[in-house]
Amino acid sequence: MGADQLSYFDRRGAREATPIETGRLNHPIVSPDGRWLAFDREEGGNSDIWLRDLKRGVTSRFSFAKSSEWGPVFARDGERIFFAREEGGGRWSIVARPLGSGAEVVLHTAARRVSPPIVAPDGRGLLIAQFGAGASNLALLDLEHPGEPTPVTVTPEFSEFRASFSPDGRWLVFQSDESGQTEIYVQPFPGPGRKWQVSTAGGSFPIWTPGGREIFYRDAAQR
Repeated sequence: MGADQLSYFDRRGAREATPIETGRLNHPIVSPDGRWLAFDREEGGNSDIWLRDLKRGVTSRFSFAKSSEWGPVFARDGERIFFAREEGGGRWSIVARPLGSGAEVVLHTAARRVSPPIVAPDGRGLLIAQFGAGASNLALLDLEHPGEPTPVTVTPEFSEFRASFSPDGRWLVFQSDESGQTEIYVQPFPGPGRKWQVSTAGGSFPIWTPGGREIFYRDAAQR
């Protein structure tokens, strides 16, 4: 299998000639100030979080657990990174670690798989996907009053996954397989309200643009 490449693309789909990073890579995300690029890299069957200083062009390892860690996302102030960790024994955690000095904090641990988190626009919550018996649902983890996450979608027969907030926090875009294939949907947040299907021929990995006027996603043809 060839190496993955992290690269910049322009609006016309043209890619810069030199990739930023190569390897078995996933979940790239840029810090709010544009200084750092975080991603996870798999080596030897284990995944860890890495950081690249985009100003200096230097990459360093950020997490060092023996179990897999993946799906980094920056806090709104850029001072912490949240990510998911497989603890072993069927347990999974959401972890916060500062970029500077300070100890990491385990925010949530469950006896079922949880997805990498998404930070709410107000910075006070993390949206995660919780996996049950063959399906996953979205839930919000309160950072100010930690406890059991609050359900956002409750569809035991379908899976909702890979979500993104609108910049104003009023809307949530996510992928769901309720139509028989994975499509992109938008619904009010925190609700109530109906949801709208955005894609028509398959969709995954939705991302709301910072301006709030567009949603990017990957279609079934990998475009």
